Amino acid sequence: IAHKLYALNPNANIIMSPADHLIFDDRKFERDIIDALDFVSKNDKLVTMGIKPTRPDDGYGYIHYDTTKNIERLYQVKTFTEKPSHELAETFIRSGDFLWNAGIFIWNVKSILSSLETNLTEVYEAFAEAEKDMLTPNENKSVEDAFITSPSISIDYGVMEKAKNVYIVPSSFGWSDL
Repeated sequence: IAHKLYALNPNANIIMSPADHLIFDDRKFERDIIDALDFVSKNDKLVTMGIKPTRPDDGYGYIHYDTTKNIERLYQVKTFTEKPSHELAETFIRSGDFLWNAGIFIWNVKSILSSLETNLTEVYEAFAEAEKDMLTPNENKSVEDAFITSPSISIDYGVMEKAKNVYIVPSSFGWSDL
């Protein structure tokens, strides 16, 4: 999708969000999204939304962020930990500098393409090859071929956990992963 968006608008900003989330406070969510979009439009950064944990839950991923390295309301991410043990989740919550990973990502199309090129080269190259057919009748076939040749890996593991330019918006809009 990033390659197609780049073909349509090389300055596009993107929100990538799962469809199975429940947001309780639309206004706070909208504010956080607008702040993140504004941030990525001006900075070569990848942004994720983090939810303040309400309990130690070993079913969620956690993001450790640097409470001293921030730009506006966004903080630099240190590490991602996917589904820790209950004991480790308790430690994370006590520390105060871990948030749940909501899996909601915001970035500029140039930033994500650059990160894909660096961190998921096979995926980047497969879709770069398909880019020549973007906005043509051959687009669907080229994209299908790119999917077939690409490794099956989530954006969390393939990019977000490896990139050095990841920031987080600590959010309190009320969230549940359905």
